Amino acid sequence: MKKNILDASKVRNRYYFIVDTLIFLIITTLALIVRLDGNLGSIPNYQWLLCFATLFFASIKLSTLIGFGIYSRFWQYAGARDFIDIASAIFLATVIEAVALNFLYNLSGSYFPVISNLPRSLFLIDALLSLVAVSGFRYGMRELLQHRKLRNARCKVAMPQSNTRVLIVGAGNAGTSLVRQMQVSSEHGLLPIAFIDDNPSKLHQKILGINVVGNRFKIGHVIQSMRIDKVIIAMPSAAGENIRAIVEICNQRNVPVITLPSLTEILSGDRGIKVNNLRNVEIEDLLRRQPIETDLQKVSELVRGKKILVTGAGGSIGSEICRQVCNFQPSEIMLLGKGENSIFLIHQELEKAIQSMGLDIPVPKLHTYICDIRSYSRLKYIFENFRPNIVFHAAAHKHVPLMELNPPEAITTNIFGTKNLVELANAYNVENFVMISTDKSVNPTNIMGATKRVAEMVVLQIAKKYHKSFTVVRFGNVLGSRGSVVPTFKRQIAAGGPVTITHPDIIRYFMTIPEAVQLVLQTSVLGRGGEVCMLDMGEPVKIVDLAKDLIHLSGYEVGKDIDIVYTGLRPGEKLFEELFIPGEKYERTEHEKIRVVWNASDRLPQHLDATLAKLAEAAEYNDSWTICTLLKTIVLGYVPSLSFNSESDETVSELVADKLGDRELTAINQNLKIDMNKLAQVSRLEHIYNQSSNDGIDYYPVYQPRFSARDLQTALEEQQFIFYYQPIVDLKTKKTIGFESFLRWQHPEQGLIASCDFIEDLEESGLIIALGWWTIDEICHHINIWEQQFPNKPIEISLNLSVQQFFHPDLLAQITTIIYKYAISPASLALEIPESTIRNNPQMATTILSKLKALGVKLQLDKFGIDLDFVNYSQAMPLLYSQFDRLKIHQTVIQDLTNNNHLLISINKFAQALNIDVIAVGVETSAQRDRLESLNCKYGQGYLFAKPSY
Repeated sequence: MKKNILDASKVRNRYYFIVDTLIFLIITTLALIVRLDGNLGSIPNYQWLLCFATLFFASIKLSTLIGFGIYSRFWQYAGARDFIDIASAIFLATVIEAVALNFLYNLSGSYFPVISNLPRSLFLIDALLSLVAVSGFRYGMRELLQHRKLRNARCKVAMPQSNTRVLIVGAGNAGTSLVRQMQVSSEHGLLPIAFIDDNPSKLHQKILGINVVGNRFKIGHVIQSMRIDKVIIAMPSAAGENIRAIVEICNQRNVPVITLPSLTEILSGDRGIKVNNLRNVEIEDLLRRQPIETDLQKVSELVRGKKILVTGAGGSIGSEICRQVCNFQPSEIMLLGKGENSIFLIHQELEKAIQSMGLDIPVPKLHTYICDIRSYSRLKYIFENFRPNIVFHAAAHKHVPLMELNPPEAITTNIFGTKNLVELANAYNVENFVMISTDKSVNPTNIMGATKRVAEMVVLQIAKKYHKSFTVVRFGNVLGSRGSVVPTFKRQIAAGGPVTITHPDIIRYFMTIPEAVQLVLQTSVLGRGGEVCMLDMGEPVKIVDLAKDLIHLSGYEVGKDIDIVYTGLRPGEKLFEELFIPGEKYERTEHEKIRVVWNASDRLPQHLDATLAKLAEAAEYNDSWTICTLLKTIVLGYVPSLSFNSESDETVSELVADKLGDRELTAINQNLKIDMNKLAQVSRLEHIYNQSSNDGIDYYPVYQPRFSARDLQTALEEQQFIFYYQPIVDLKTKKTIGFESFLRWQHPEQGLIASCDFIEDLEESGLIIALGWWTIDEICHHINIWEQQFPNKPIEISLNLSVQQFFHPDLLAQITTIIYKYAISPASLALEIPESTIRNNPQMATTILSKLKALGVKLQLDKFGIDLDFVNYSQAMPLLYSQFDRLKIHQTVIQDLTNNNHLLISINKFAQALNIDVIAVGVETSAQRDRLESLNCKYGQGYLFAKPSY
């Protein structure tokens, strides 16, 4: 078939050459007639000159057209590029003619006395007419052929059963390409009726004979008025929210919707803009984001000619890395994986892709190794023989509940498998090492996240010690991966339901696999070594919304055909994943979708190596309790669920006693009966260890260390104190109106310590005032930075004043000095004073509050609602409370809304009477939020909106 097309092409080009020759023999005479204003009687005066010019111009134009390859093209598919080439050839011919004629004119006096009679503008008129004639003939023939094919196609699809009337949403390049294919080919049985496009300049215009009848809001009307049978979304780069809106409109009209592949799929080479590649709308389309712009040139320069090793090459991420890397012409790719079937499949796929590459493109050699990364000797053999230049490390255990039940397996693979790889990469001088991590490593509540965090530390430690370009990349869940919820939901829907979800409020970040890998490759270019890169994953998605979308896309209705059942959070599972670890300084890179932590390798635990040795020993003995305890000492924010397999508490205690000191053993023995999974879901705003048992959560007694004045003084001098921030949200508009700061101590040995664990020591040492002034100074500094970077977006940050600080005689002077020092708006600083502080000394408090109010700072009454004799307060202290801008209801009132409903109503009425806004603290569920909104509570703060972020 291909040979016949080429032969036909040659025949047509011979005809085109003959036609062009005839045109050029005539066109010069026409040019002369135009030059003489149609005076045909003057033509005989130029007959010999005209013959010379005709032959001269024709030979030059034919030569340039041949040189530009005009006679080796298949003109049935001619486009704009072909016209540019024709114009370029004619232009070059015109330049040559002008130079030659100028030379002849200069010699006309001696050698060519007659040539001067030839009009000097003749060659320009000839060029313009030649361009019109040559291009017009070709494009006219193309349109004629397409018209004949379209007429034949309409004749063939004349039978009613083959006429599917389609509406094309998107009149851009993709939409017009589809329509053109439908018009020239009858095999698809699709009849384009109209275009829909949001571009107002295209409205009521005709494209390829098809009308643009309106924007997306007209889809429903057009479906009904034009009897549309099917809607095609021809917008590969459209955002998911736009796809969702179109699908909902079509579902209301019971009209099926199909779509082109996303731009990511098209660019990856899987699919193209063809009618054959139209498919049903999938969940990935509804979550689609704007296409990622990847610097392909830099990635190509990094990979071309290199030996690439990919661990976990049979997995979702690893296999996609192999696919995309293969396009950048590496010399060799080594596929390393534990599962033979998955490695076999990706090897077969890559072999097929390589065979389809052009002969002029260098193709990589493929190698496969079945290997467990825990086997150091096997890995060393592979590195010795393969000598990779770049390593992409995607192998890991990632299933959260399974790893929660099998901590030793997670330890040996995620930590020590990574340790084997990175040590060998260093020993064999690997140029770039990229580890694929997860957002679950941030403040983890599960074994998987904690082990991935330690694996990050291992990579960063080697990078820092040996100055290697070793980088860590974090991102969230990927759609379509084997561990994703999407395949599970699809299986449940296919089985008739129900679809099971652990919690109605659970949310996750999602990316498509190609999108994630594109950014991973981009990160390999940006990374200098010893940093953590975080991919921008867009907005988080509620899992329940994801399930509903899948049910609707499958043609069912929620609650009618398929039920959704909530099963409760699984061991180690969080309601949402966090993005930032306290103390890590995230900065934007030259790529808008990638942020980098340049100081990541500077924040490693001092006792990392010693802890790793203990972890290896605990894993060897399958000692899950010891593993959890050791992980907690080096992973900030890790709260173990302790829900793994064990024979008995007594046996575990004996095993732990052999390996840990009395301090750790005491903590573990006191917590054997604690439901840590519930504790892990409690907001980090209030110290978890002081949580009352009203909610069915037991006390969590922990060894309480005492800190000396010297320790605290050192911490203050070295600025070991850091801040967490949590947003305060308007319950109606859902907008953030400010942030509350939370002081934490980043202890070099004990990790992150909450303020309530050292506040008594601060008071006894007398350093609480010094720390208080430093806190105000630091918060105002942060406000100043914000106001400089975002002058049109005011910020408000609140901080808690201690009793000693509130009644300190220098309070007003200190705050005034700091505010003027950083030149910030006083209204950007909000001071929180506990209600008990005001209650115990109302006379002095009134004076201090009046002065602070005059300064212009915001005042917030904190912890309102504890031991409240509301009737007496409302009668005795309205003047004092009216000084405050906001009143913060303590979380104990919010957590038991059923019993405290009357109290909440009274507080709201009291606040409204004094014109004070109310903030509900400790909002953890959507039910609480909805209830508070119904009670006219204005603002909310708590776990539902966000954990405090550094």
